[in-house]
Amino acid sequence: MRRHGWIALASLCACQILPLPVLPDAGNGSSAGSATSTGSGAGSSTGSTSLGEATGAGSTTGRPGTAGSGNGTSTAGGGSGTGGSTGLASSGGGSSSGATSGGSAGSTATGGSGAASTSGGSPSGTSGGSSTGGTGCPANTSGTIYVGPCCPIQTLTAAMAAVPNPGSAPVTVRVEPCGACPVVFSSDAGETFPINVPTWVTLDGTDAGCAFIDFDSPDGGAAVTLQGQSAIDGFTIEPAFDVSFVGIACDTGTGPGDYPANIQDCVLVGGRGSVASNDLPGVSTPSQATCILEMSHTSIQRFGMGIDLYWPAAYPTMSLTNCDVSDNGVGLELWAPQTAAQTLVGTSTWVHDNRGDQIDVNSGAWTLTGVSGASSCQTPLIVSGYQGSSSKGIWAVSSNATVTIGDVQFPDGTPVEGTDYGCSSSCGSQVTIADPCDGGFDGG
Repeated sequence: MRRHGWIALASLCACQILPLPVLPDAGNGSSAGSATSTGSGAGSSTGSTSLGEATGAGSTTGRPGTAGSGNGTSTAGGGSGTGGSTGLASSGGGSSSGATSGGSAGSTATGGSGAASTSGGSPSGTSGGSSTGGTGCPANTSGTIYVGPCCPIQTLTAAMAAVPNPGSAPVTVRVEPCGACPVVFSSDAGETFPINVPTWVTLDGTDAGCAFIDFDSPDGGAAVTLQGQSAIDGFTIEPAFDVSFVGIACDTGTGPGDYPANIQDCVLVGGRGSVASNDLPGVSTPSQATCILEMSHTSIQRFGMGIDLYWPAAYPTMSLTNCDVSDNGVGLELWAPQTAAQTLVGTSTWVHDNRGDQIDVNSGAWTLTGVSGASSCQTPLIVSGYQGSSSKGIWAVSSNATVTIGDVQFPDGTPVEGTDYGCSSSCGSQVTIADPCDGGFDGG
């Protein structure tokens, strides 16, 4: 599949990651180590592969075993020498066990959901659940679950299902590329869309230039859904073929005082060859939800709408920081209860070159500005790049919408009514120019 050459954006992560346990080094053993892995599962599930290696004088490297379909077992033998041996086993979702003999620190064998046992020497096995399942995959901990081609868990869907008691404690599901970027997650690779990120879970792709979610469901829908207080960080989300889909939907609310769902360091692309093929939003908060959303260092392109946002009355402010929303049908669609006073703080955020309006305000009393309370316009919300006479900057679509324009920078400096801002009927008090930035924007 063709990969895109986007430059990964700087990552801002507010998650706490618990330290990972360190597997002990092999000691001086008097006998060769071995690792045996059994892949369990019904039908045609693939058996596991294990690798044994012995170091020291006259050492040899064991040959990887192979396994057929069904309940396959593979064993790699280690060579003899003065050094202890280490075995790493990869299990296909079944249980695995390893044994060591001799020496002060025998070999280790670890598996997916099974337990590792030791006999002789000093124990060095790791217990089930927190053990690694393949070469290069770090050990899971109570706070971090790894997913990747060399890990016991190889799909995001399975990783989310493995989160213990979602909402009880922060958990990070982290992509381990295993030295093989890009890592692509799709239904062809075993995913079930949408990928649902539970409360207090961060889905960490590490780098949007490496971790890809390729939406390939012909039925449409969303690629990712965020629950309250969840996050996605460092992914590119794109279609595998031309299909209408929502990139990220935030569709479960949080109560007052709770933390918002968070999108950061992501690239969302809605169309491949044809920008008109996707008429759905890149990011969506449906009207029936009370989802709270923050977004930073994220670009959204080639969707019907970049962001379709319904903002609940209980939360007066939302933020977009260092974001780019361009080449969509409409940049932002904003909705709120008619009497609610809402503020969109677009810090150094650029909404530009969308084919329709850049920002449509459909309902609610909105203030659009840069850094809240700032007047220097050093980090404004930037609106530019109108595509023809029908494309506007900030537009009050109905009589249920009012707009106050604060630290917003337009391409030609002083905002022009009817082009940079306006409304679908007689504006009157619907649009107020409070403190726009002076000077044009030379990038639009």
